[in-house]
Amino acid sequence: MRYPDTPGGSGRLAQALGLMSDASRILVAAIVAPLTPAALFAVVNVYAAAVAAIYSYIVFLILGLPAVFVLRRLGKLTILSLVLSGAGVGVVSFLCFSAGLAKLFGSPASDALAITPSALGGSLGALVAGCFGVIAGLPNLSAGQAQSGRR
Repeated sequence: MRYPDTPGGSGRLAQALGLMSDASRILVAAIVAPLTPAALFAVVNVYAAAVAAIYSYIVFLILGLPAVFVLRRLGKLTILSLVLSGAGVGVVSFLCFSAGLAKLFGSPASDALAITPSALGGSLGALVAGCFGVIAGLPNLSAGQAQSGRR
């Protein structure tokens, strides 16, 4: 896999991680990226961080990795496309989580569909996907755009 050294590319990061193969970078990304929401929640509460870590890994394995494989098969696997799909996965998974909690605690279902859980889920999904893309050394742009230097 070749990483362009254009202003929009991640060639320097890929060179810095050059001691690792592509497969090992992806493995490290799959292990580290889902921990980013847990790191944020650890500031508030250790128990919330533990729940966030478990939930993040489950969502990453069930929805995140298939999204990576689909984008790769389509030839669209870039950091930008990964962040956008990660935001969508985050919204869907966080709404499901919120609806489950609302049902568990007897809250109205409308509380789970509020904009705040959606925005938080989308933000956390984009954060995990962005971290995965950077650690894995994915390009910022598509191959055609990176070669021509366009953004």
